[in-house]
Amino acid sequence: MSKVSGGKLAYYIFKALGLILVFGTIGILLWRIFSSGDPAEMKMLKANGALAEAYDQAQAEGREMDMFTQEQPTTITTAEHNYSYFSVSNVVFIKDADQVQLTFRYNNSTIRHLVEDYDLDEVPARELELYEVTLWVAYDLTPDVAEDDENVEWVRFHATDAETVAAQKSLYNYRKLVFDGVDFDLENKPILSVFMDVYYVEDIDYEKDPYGTLPLYQRVYETQGELNKPYELSEKERKALENYQ
Repeated sequence: MSKVSGGKLAYYIFKALGLILVFGTIGILLWRIFSSGDPAEMKMLKANGALAEAYDQAQAEGREMDMFTQEQPTTITTAEHNYSYFSVSNVVFIKDADQVQLTFRYNNSTIRHLVEDYDLDEVPARELELYEVTLWVAYDLTPDVAEDDENVEWVRFHATDAETVAAQKSLYNYRKLVFDGVDFDLENKPILSVFMDVYYVEDIDYEKDPYGTLPLYQRVYETQGELNKPYELSEKERKALENYQ
């Protein structure tokens, strides 16, 4: 029986370790990629009374609802004090329903940062409602005057509590939020911009800068067609709206 020399044995051991390292790294990367995707219920529009009524009205008129998404420079907080704390996705502006829907996401590490930032005694459970998310909307009070940035009305919108959906996936925590009453068709004061503001629930003070903020809509982008895209309902979303009671 032939024997494997010490040199060859070391070679095979190092080769095996190298393969384990390579495939292990690939496995971790793939796991992070697939685990970071939004859960299915976070990707769909949430049916509620306002949306179902708007859908029925549009169908009766033989058309689709006026809905769109808008690409933004960033979907993740990038300031030094909250880098990668919060992110937003699936932002849909539903003009027929005067409604905005979005998916708010934060990592478990964000909760650990919360402990440090607010000097908490312990790490809160991820199931708790730790953050208040609102929309901060700017209305143009002088739409006929070009480059007038002073006459602006700011209005804060709170999520419709009954429509909030929570989910968890691996390292991430999600909230599907619905905001009713956001009218994009006011001729005398069109919307200039929409921001998502995040406050820690134990430190809600609208006179202070938010814990995190992200842009969701800018009217100036309306002229850049590639940034605005019509939103098309999926079959599941249609069925949910048709069956809504």
